[in-house]
Order: sequence, then C-alpha cells, then structure tokens
Amino acid sequence: MRRFIAVSLLVVLSACGRSTVTSPDSSMISVRVRDDAGAPVNRAEVSVMQSPTSQVDVKTDSNGNVDIAVSGNGSHRVWIVPREGYLATDSLSRVVIVGPNASVTVSFTLPRAGRTTYQPPIE
Repeated sequence: MRRFIAVSLLVVLSACGRSTVTSPDSSMISVRVRDDAGAPVNRAEVSVMQSPTSQVDVKTDSNGNVDIAVSGNGSHRVWIVPREGYLATDSLSRVVIVGPNASVTVSFTLPRAGRTTYQPPIE
C-alpha cells in the first residue's frame, strides 16, 4: 500500500512540473529561435507583452525553444533580444493572436555577427 501511495505521489508531482495548458482561459505561445544557418540559439532572451502592464521575460533552452503560458486570448507582442554574437534586425518582433485555450508557434531567425549571407524571411 505504501508503494502505491508513493508512486501515486510521484505521478502527481511530475504532472505539476509540466507546462501544459489545462485551464480554459490559458493559452500557449511556443517560440523557436534559430540562427541564419538553421542551428538552435540557446539562451536567447524572449519577451512577451501580455498586456500594457504585464510582460514575461524568459530564455530559450538548448534546443532554441521556449513555451510561454499566457492568460486569456488576444494579441501579444513577442520579441527577441539578441545576445552577444548575434545581430539585431527589424524582424525580431512580432504580434501574435492567440485564441482561448490555443497554442501558437512563432519562429525567429537571429543572424550571426560577421556573416553576410543572411536574408530576412519574407512574411
């Protein structure tokens, strides 16, 4: 019986640590950041303006990805702040519209400093 309780507790605790959308008023913005050669950019600073008074600042993981839970639906500004070794371009900010209990993926390309082959994506 103790083993069953311990296993049940571990399952519940592991579920609490996951970032999933469970509330009907929650939505998710998945951000993917790659360099101009297609490699993931880890530790890229990502900001999401949820409202005029609410901003979330996070960094991408080693795969260049980060998932950000946002409350409600509507328009959110997502932008990337390039870290050292990358260039700032006009295409590092986007407005995304997220529906209730929905997920939106937005991708960014950060050109590396010193490369001359970068062509900004056409939107």
